[in-house]
Amino acid sequence: SLSSAQAASAGDVLINEVAWMGTKTSANDEWVELSNQTEAAINLEGWMLKAADGSPQINLTGVITAQSFWLLERTDDNSVTNINADQIYTGALNNGGETLELYDDKGVLIDALDASSGWPAGDNSTKQTMSRFDLNQWKSSKEPRGTPKAPNTFATNMKEVQPLSSQPLLTKTGSAAVVTGVQPLSSHSRSSFVFLVAGMIAVFSGTIILILKKGLK
Repeated sequence: SLSSAQAASAGDVLINEVAWMGTKTSANDEWVELSNQTEAAINLEGWMLKAADGSPQINLTGVITAQSFWLLERTDDNSVTNINADQIYTGALNNGGETLELYDDKGVLIDALDASSGWPAGDNSTKQTMSRFDLNQWKSSKEPRGTPKAPNTFATNMKEVQPLSSQPLLTKTGSAAVVTGVQPLSSHSRSSFVFLVAGMIAVFSGTIILILKKGLK
């Protein structure tokens, strides 16, 4: 409900998937998906998702529930078949690229992507969507049509992973502070790092003990 929805900080809601190329049925069947990254509902009343060139400019309404998706379909509810849109908007995305910005009701920039020099992923021929992969990276969806209102899947060719052209993901500070793009260590990398540090400590401790023993003799 509106009363129980919390205020958001930068990075709490992300632009998660963009069908800038439309579908095989129609190039006009564009859609954009937002993702709530938090464990609480967020009130989108008064929020705005807009392109730098002014089209589209979407005044958002409603509440996006915790850890869920918000589907915005262009013109009508037929852009994505068999899945109901959360909101309908007008205005076409430029196939040559766009800069998209998501603002909350106080004008705070929550998320942004700068694809002004070209979309970093997605395919106009196959109609694979542009899907957020990790932090500032995007990748083409595994299948044409993408995964509206569902977790992203990705094409298997890792070379397709592309960085955002310039605008990095915002941190959860409520300001314009940004993540540098450094990826977090995987669980395997973290384990290897821990064992390496432990080994170094053991060698150092053993050396000190030998020195002390020789000193006592």
